[in-house]
Amino acid sequence: MKQLEQAARLLAILTGLGAEGAQVQIRESEKHILSMSGSEIDTLATDHSSTASLKLQKGLAFVEKSYSFGSEAEFPALAGSAMAELDGAPEDPDDAIFPLEEEYAVSDLRSSFDPAAMTECLSRLRADIASVGAVLNEATLSYEVRRTALVSTNGTRYAFETDGYQISYAAVLEQDGRTVDPFRGHCGFRKPQDFRFETDSLLAQNASMLFTQKKCEPFTGSLLIAPQSLYYLLMDHFFAQLFEDSLLSGGSAWSDSFGKQVCDPRFSASMDPTHPGVTFGEQITQDGCRAKPYDLIRNGILQNAIAGQKPARMLKIPPSGNTADNLVLPAGETPLSELLRQTEKGVLVFSFGGDGSPDGSFSGVASVSFLVENGKIVCALEDCPVSGNWFTILSEGNFTLSRERVSDGEYVLPWMKIENITFS
Repeated sequence: MKQLEQAARLLAILTGLGAEGAQVQIRESEKHILSMSGSEIDTLATDHSSTASLKLQKGLAFVEKSYSFGSEAEFPALAGSAMAELDGAPEDPDDAIFPLEEEYAVSDLRSSFDPAAMTECLSRLRADIASVGAVLNEATLSYEVRRTALVSTNGTRYAFETDGYQISYAAVLEQDGRTVDPFRGHCGFRKPQDFRFETDSLLAQNASMLFTQKKCEPFTGSLLIAPQSLYYLLMDHFFAQLFEDSLLSGGSAWSDSFGKQVCDPRFSASMDPTHPGVTFGEQITQDGCRAKPYDLIRNGILQNAIAGQKPARMLKIPPSGNTADNLVLPAGETPLSELLRQTEKGVLVFSFGGDGSPDGSFSGVASVSFLVENGKIVCALEDCPVSGNWFTILSEGNFTLSRERVSDGEYVLPWMKIENITFS
């Protein structure tokens, strides 16, 4: 594998310049992009990038640098620059650059990149969008091959290759001179024929209501959150408490809660780049370790933070198994249709924007949402204000997860129904 040979060559240069310990990670990305605007599909574009990430040690001095490069002819200059910075680096006895001592290699897989298949996928997406009464006005389909290799002076060697298609899109509906654009998003898939736009989704079935939106009168009821909105709410307003920066700054409510019950036992969550539903999963972490899945919360008990090796040592907690945002929640037992049918009065949310705080509270606006009464979707709502507190919701257990789960290539999440939410 070329990346493995490059990493070994750069390692030899670094040790020859006096590095007592070194770790070299070579990342190469080859991305093919096909886009459309209006009815025209643009010319295929290809982008190549290569990055060398270096960790160096000399005595108790450590330095970490990343460089973009075009060819191996640049390696001596990159190595010299990193070594010059190492000579002036302060000593840090808590740092370490050798996370593992194992050799792990995966064969150099070859991809089935096919421009014609990408074009067909965009055409299919346009047809699927049209079948629900919308016009696809923007779309970008990218196919990426990412190769990563790691070599270090303690014999750690990794070689990976991963590939997948990812499509992002924006579609508008038009009626009597008015437009709305509820269909925005992206999803990942292994082969173009595996991609399908969900024409039978609740949003697609009720999108025409968005032309006659009504203002939401204040009430307390149920909140039914679609997976794409649930991801945003959980990552930005709940699991943000577990990011290394929040923990190191002392601004996290969970600093002293590892190993303790923080949620209802029915709630579990993990970061899993290896899940079959995750197309663009991380293979090698930012620390140079082979990425592994890990639990954030298991049966309500806080297990791990989202922290790299050095922050984890400072916090005296285990380091994360990966540094990706591949959030996975287990499925519930109740079908989505039943969650909807059992809703006396509530709001169905597909898009949410707002703020969160360290105490778990969140508030914002559901910009694409529908009012539900007596188990039926009755109308679209105009920028419905929503507020609540995740600590209260998940500790008191007033939530239900759907049996169905959705994957967009980066997460695998069910629908979540929450009771006693304030809509103002």
